[in-house]
Amino acid sequence: MSDTMLGGLVGSEEADILNRFDSLSYEEGDLIVREGEDSEGVFLVLRGSVSVLRLVTNSEEVAVGMIYPGEAFGEIGLFGTRRRISTIRAEEPTSVIMLTRQEFFKLRQNRPDVALKLLEKLFCQVADRFEKIQNEWLSDGFPCRRGKREGEPVG
Repeated sequence: MSDTMLGGLVGSEEADILNRFDSLSYEEGDLIVREGEDSEGVFLVLRGSVSVLRLVTNSEEVAVGMIYPGEAFGEIGLFGTRRRISTIRAEEPTSVIMLTRQEFFKLRQNRPDVALKLLEKLFCQVADRFEKIQNEWLSDGFPCRRGKREGEPVG
């Protein structure tokens, strides 16, 4: 599990955190969370895959990414009441585990060492996701730079 949100946890640490998660299963096409809903916690995909969708109009969604086993989504839900910024849809039969904000707060009080390790892993996944998005954005070129040569002024 070293590449997952729970990687780096040992023995009682892993058991303590896993006992706080809720197990959930979804079928292909099921919505796990909807953009605009209140965030209640973070999810870890155990099996299957999910797509990340964003509303571009009131009724049109566009896929902006995929999440696979070992990857997390909804991490903003651990840090206070926020609205979901994406819709997450199961693309095949999918199993996830969810850590609610309330359970994370209990973990933080009872096992701050484990809570810190979990936050470090989540931070690394968010940073990796940001880097991937940034690289994809740069490979297409910034919209204002399309057609411009390296070093040429923008505008």
